[in-house]
Amino acid sequence: MKKKAMTIELSNEKPFSKGYFYASLELPATEYEIRDALQQLRQKSAHITPDQISVYDSKYIPQLDDRRLDAPTIDELNFLAKRLVSMDEDEMAIMKALCVRYIKDEDEFVSLKDLINISYGLDSVSVLSNVSNHSQLGDFVIENAMQDDVASVPENARYLLDKERIGKLQCAMDGGVYSGKFYVCTDHFEMPKVYDGQTLPETPHEPWFAFRILLSEAPEGDEPNEENAEWISLPMQEYQFKEIAKRHGEADIRNLVYYDFESSVAQITTDDFTQMQDIEKLNALAFKMAEMSPDEQITFKAALDAERKHGINLDDMLTISNNLHRYEMSTGCDNASDFFKEYLLTHMDTKFDERWLDTLNCRREGEELLARIGATATDYGIISACDGSLYKIVSTEPESTETEDVSADEDEDMGEDEGMVMSL
Repeated sequence: MKKKAMTIELSNEKPFSKGYFYASLELPATEYEIRDALQQLRQKSAHITPDQISVYDSKYIPQLDDRRLDAPTIDELNFLAKRLVSMDEDEMAIMKALCVRYIKDEDEFVSLKDLINISYGLDSVSVLSNVSNHSQLGDFVIENAMQDDVASVPENARYLLDKERIGKLQCAMDGGVYSGKFYVCTDHFEMPKVYDGQTLPETPHEPWFAFRILLSEAPEGDEPNEENAEWISLPMQEYQFKEIAKRHGEADIRNLVYYDFESSVAQITTDDFTQMQDIEKLNALAFKMAEMSPDEQITFKAALDAERKHGINLDDMLTISNNLHRYEMSTGCDNASDFFKEYLLTHMDTKFDERWLDTLNCRREGEELLARIGATATDYGIISACDGSLYKIVSTEPESTETEDVSADEDEDMGEDEGMVMSL
């Protein structure tokens, strides 16, 4: 499992009703994970305003939790998270100590520009390991005669010195901070100027893919063969499959084994791709995903969420991808109550003041309506059943499933309508 540094919550005001769309995102995140969060927000670009972002569960810098950030962007937070998870134990101790110094007043905004720049200056900071309190620091000062007053005391009498007090004095002189089992001197730290607040450094482009697979030739015996494995990205042309198979001593890529799987769509997981015999199906699906417009991507994800309850496999997913036009989406709401109100407004007179509906909770009615029309509420909006309609008129009465008995006299009176039964 990849290390995560923090979780952020994103929000976006609903355009046609009171309330907000929400999405959580663990950082560092991939490009497709960020795109998915924005799709849940109904946000077409990554330009999120500062009041739409909040940080919680910051594992490496707890002071960031619920703090006001100075004009943050998702890219900045993600970049900082990548820097944090790449640090070793010593670097992380220094980073935490410097953050204690730079993140103090709860009423002040926290500068992401400063935090990113701090992460580049860790090598210039002095740190002592296995020193986590004043007494241990005082002992270190005495042993190394770091203070003039200590050095003036004869060596055979230094055991009489107050370690706690000496450590406290040294800590004040250094601007010292205890960070775990480390003591960090922060007073001599100078802020680097790597990031100017505009252009993030070291941001390589992430190429798009639908799926990535880590594969290699089959092992001999029970031992895995991961040392020879390579990542491939789908979609891929047939001749590339043959080249990969040849590199691993096989004539057919399906004879290889895979050790890891990554999907750009959260709805498709290793549970769906369980054997290399299905790689051609997965590749065909990848080609369809590469052709999807942003709106089609949303419909595809929502359809997968909706159809999952019926049990679907790769064949079904490919069928769905070829028939997105047969689904109807409403992205303006994401729950049954809001959809019920939207449904009412669709069929009511335009003169009706929709504010009458603002305070109503119509969850029960909304769930009943969704069940009646075969629609599903997803994180991306409300989606119809395949070939279904979100706004068709339906009765509150359940549909009749049995044909009523008709007497002989009544049957004669039906004339040309003989055999027709009206159902609600």
